[in-house]
Amino acid sequence: IDESLKHEFDPVFLLSVIQGESSFNPEQLGKLDEIGLMQIRPATGEWICKMFGMTWKGEASLFDPVTNVRIGAAYLSFLRQRFDSHAQLY
Repeated sequence: IDESLKHEFDPVFLLSVIQGESSFNPEQLGKLDEIGLMQIRPATGEWICKMFGMTWKGEASLFDPVTNVRIGAAYLSFLRQRFDSHAQLY
């Protein structure tokens, strides 16, 4: 909820993303090296952390649910801005 409010998302939206990406399994691994609840690739996680001034402690941090959601919400916020708020694109 905190990350939803911070990035001005409906909490249900972020929960829906998590459900679709990992079925709420924080240890979920994707076919293209995605990790955790929001299925974030390590390179993307590192990039988003730098962009948003967050600490990056390597790909192992993506298994931490709190960190994964923080990075995922920031990434979706970046995508929303990039795609001019067209939700279907981000």
